[in-house]
Amino acid sequence: MSGSWASGSHGRSGHPMLSIPDVEHVRFVRASALRKLPIPWPRCQDLDAWCCDVPGKDDFVLSVSHIWSYAAHPDPLGEKARLIHELVEQALAQHKPLGQALVFFDFLGVPQQPFANGQRARTQEEDESFAAGLSILPQLYLMADATIHIDVELSDVGGDGELYSIPLVALVGAPLNESGPRIQVMPQEVVVFKTAVPFD
Repeated sequence: MSGSWASGSHGRSGHPMLSIPDVEHVRFVRASALRKLPIPWPRCQDLDAWCCDVPGKDDFVLSVSHIWSYAAHPDPLGEKARLIHELVEQALAQHKPLGQALVFFDFLGVPQQPFANGQRARTQEEDESFAAGLSILPQLYLMADATIHIDVELSDVGGDGELYSIPLVALVGAPLNESGPRIQVMPQEVVVFKTAVPFD
């Protein structure tokens, strides 16, 4: 990423969403691209450029509000993705926009930390874009043409919530991330703990 995500408006007049200060740090995903994304959805910075666009005056922008049940990925099994597809289709059928439909979903809209092995950490520039995007979340919901609020129970992810005991020496040099009251060991190329034993 260099500078901002907001490029490629193709000379169209802008959507009111573009009046939000720092909105250039946010990506809007084409609704038509959502179904083509793999599950779990990739991070914002890993999206191909063709998936995103800058809202034009005739475009219909939907913002998705939801709870993160898991710290590393908001929808690891794709359960929200299926519901979002349905709700976006319902909104488009009801509103019949003149332009394309674009979706703001925070995980796809601002740079994220790694959630899988082999993913690089956010760069300093991506950290700055994340902070800028986070600061304008209220406006992204207010200025959207429609807001979808997702409040669903998600299936359990295997191993989630289990406590493991590993020798302290195994953590020497491991990248750590403070997430609220917890410390996360961040993914590396290959992390193998041969002596991991769950707590009783």
